[in-house]
Amino acid sequence: PQQGVGYSYTAYSQFPWPDLHRLDTRPYGLQTKPPRKDGKESDEKIVSLCLCAFVVKMPFSLPSVCSEKRSSGIISGEAEYSALGRRTRARIHEETALVVDSGIYVANLTAFKDGKLDVDAMRDHAEFLIKSGVAGLCPAGTTGEFLYLSAQEKKLIFLTLIAQCRGRSKILCCPWDANVDAMADLCRSVSDKGADGIFLPPPIYYEFTDTEIVDFYEFIRRNSGVPVYCYNIPKYSNNEIRIDALQAMVDRKLVGGIKDSSANEERLRTIISRFGDTLDILAGGDHFVLKAKTLGANGFISALGNIYPELFVALWNSPTEELQRKICTLRDGIKGYGGIPALKYLLSKRGYPCGCRFPFKELDDAQKRALDTLADSL
Repeated sequence: PQQGVGYSYTAYSQFPWPDLHRLDTRPYGLQTKPPRKDGKESDEKIVSLCLCAFVVKMPFSLPSVCSEKRSSGIISGEAEYSALGRRTRARIHEETALVVDSGIYVANLTAFKDGKLDVDAMRDHAEFLIKSGVAGLCPAGTTGEFLYLSAQEKKLIFLTLIAQCRGRSKILCCPWDANVDAMADLCRSVSDKGADGIFLPPPIYYEFTDTEIVDFYEFIRRNSGVPVYCYNIPKYSNNEIRIDALQAMVDRKLVGGIKDSSANEERLRTIISRFGDTLDILAGGDHFVLKAKTLGANGFISALGNIYPELFVALWNSPTEELQRKICTLRDGIKGYGGIPALKYLLSKRGYPCGCRFPFKELDDAQKRALDTLADSL
């Protein structure tokens, strides 16, 4: 060992049980971080204490163990989430799509105060979501206003929420940026700091071919050490991730899953039928939770879950049409009163301040009263 070099190990609790019991023998051994691009020697080396797994007759079934939070792990306490562990999991993910936990994921709102990021408010809100039982967080996506965040702001959000999660829930970051170099840097940063994965839409605004979209995700994969989730939201991106393009990405092992926010029942059914054994499949569109669960999606990413995570967790765990109708009523009201500003107002009413920043505006008094009435009726 060199003086001053820090070491960490990848504990078995780093892996989901379904991945672990397939390992048999995977001696990754001693590994170090790649050399820095500036030619200097890396100031950090990571040692992986890799135990060769072997088949053991056990008096209990693996599924019963899988139901426990992975943070409890085989080794008590929290295993350090090292960059090496993330890269190892990414290699395993090429063979199995078992990264996300089934459940509700929240598309985090971005809190501002006087035009600046309010990271303390975002940290408190994340803790509220985690304690409410959500499966994971998805910061700086569509609901998080990624188009109006600088790369530095996104990085601050990601590092803040990764640290807050501490393995208690999954975190999928959206590193999309109009500057491809900044986007690549964000991909590398969240990979090294402990994100479970990244999700991001294809190139936006201009129309792109399937080949260009696939090449875009290949670029992202090259710069990411964690699983990549393509994000289909053609209403805003102006580019649909077509089934043939998704198949090409699967064939080239570029993505570990997809977030599909088309709210198209037939399309989601096709994706689940064709890729359900290969990819993690997450759906979006708060009016679509019950249908997505019925069709067999692995999870659901919600905007309204920022405010009422308990409703969405209940709907996912015990699906009922009545609860879905309540959510639809609230969703329709929010769309009629400002979208993201309305979400932020309702979140602030729950005790988690979440201000707007230009070009969004705070709601006027009439809009606030209408939302108060709607929320109270539920």
